[in-house]
Amino acid sequence: MATLAMFHEVGTLNNTQVFLEKYSRSLFCLTRSESAPLSKDCDRNVTVSNKVENFLHESRLSQKSIRTFNKKDLYKRRGLELTLIVTDYCNFACPYCFASDLYPGSKTLKPEEIVYHIRSFLNSSDIRISSLIFFGGEPLLAFKAIKLAWSEIQALFNDHQGEMPSLAIVTNGSLITDDIAKFLAENDFAVTVSLDGPKTIHDLCRPIKRGRGSYEQVVKGINALSKAGAFYSIEATYTSKHLELGIEVLDIVDHALELNAQEVHVMPAFPEQASGINEIENAYVASLFKVAATRAAKNYLTEGAMELAYVSRLIYAFAHDRKRHYICTAGIDKFSVMSNGDIVPCYLVCDSPHKIASCSEEAKSKLNNFPLKDAIPKYRTLVRNNLPECSGCWASDWCFACYGPRYARDRSLGAPGGLECEIYKAMIEATFLECAKFLANRSGKVSG
Repeated sequence: MATLAMFHEVGTLNNTQVFLEKYSRSLFCLTRSESAPLSKDCDRNVTVSNKVENFLHESRLSQKSIRTFNKKDLYKRRGLELTLIVTDYCNFACPYCFASDLYPGSKTLKPEEIVYHIRSFLNSSDIRISSLIFFGGEPLLAFKAIKLAWSEIQALFNDHQGEMPSLAIVTNGSLITDDIAKFLAENDFAVTVSLDGPKTIHDLCRPIKRGRGSYEQVVKGINALSKAGAFYSIEATYTSKHLELGIEVLDIVDHALELNAQEVHVMPAFPEQASGINEIENAYVASLFKVAATRAAKNYLTEGAMELAYVSRLIYAFAHDRKRHYICTAGIDKFSVMSNGDIVPCYLVCDSPHKIASCSEEAKSKLNNFPLKDAIPKYRTLVRNNLPECSGCWASDWCFACYGPRYARDRSLGAPGGLECEIYKAMIEATFLECAKFLANRSGKVSG
């Protein structure tokens, strides 16, 4: 009986070609002569015999040895991820920022509104909230409101689901004081700080609204987090200015690690014109990400070092056979509440016709009006209908892309395309090539 398969060649290891089979999620090596027929059928659906299927199964079993190097569970607990846009205001004037075009008006949530939105979610479904993220604008502009609401937030979760979700906040870092850092550390917040690299490039890309550079303030905030013992990662946006100054992705990663970041995330701004990266530069930019992913994968496999967040999660998913059923789960297990009260699948599509609930006074008068149970199947169908190009892609089971780039480009929900797709494919290839090398070394087939 024939079985459907899709092969992709991820690279060369000594005298062998390394292949990934999509549906079995198998990684294996073949000699050049053995791989010649297979190379002709790469990146498209083919049927294979039972003998080949058994070979793929055996290859899959051998990959389990990577699990012993992945002690930490990198995946969130099962449930919903809720993002609260606690304020539209921001004290920065980043030239590539998408928020000014998406967020209508300006508002900061009051303590009672923060509590109201969380309660609405908890009352809307028996699905637990596994992750709560505070976002903006700059969320620390609303820190006083968050702190005033905190005891009631804790009581809500304890009453409704018996425990707090994992907590996160995404901040530009400029407003972090010792007291704020202490609060975040004591309450187990995972803090994501935006820093675009060394001082020269960061001040160009992320100025304070009055035109001054923000690097010193952000680093001061990072140092406060470090002193308080908080978990923090650094998120960077790669732009044409980085290219002009000769700053590579690896330079950004190294700088973040020098600041003792536990993880680093780097991606280009979107839409493409916001980053300034020209289409003719896409392949070169993707190659820079590939270099960084190669080192991150090697260091994670051999030392457990978590450099690039995407690479760490990709290896964990590979080792534990975690298939991604959707490239983006907005509207399925991720939702956002805007500062005006609108409930949307994602803050990146807040002005779309895909709004789940309105901020009208009538809607606000009822706590149980949020149609969560109707929204989830709707978005499952929507994703399947809008992403046929992803389902036919060799990388879709491993891709962590989102709707953002495509939506920013033409206001539709679909595969990101363009530079983001090239970057993800490059990092996936680099990561799996390092996995193949690691497995070959453990089996004694490769020396050194």
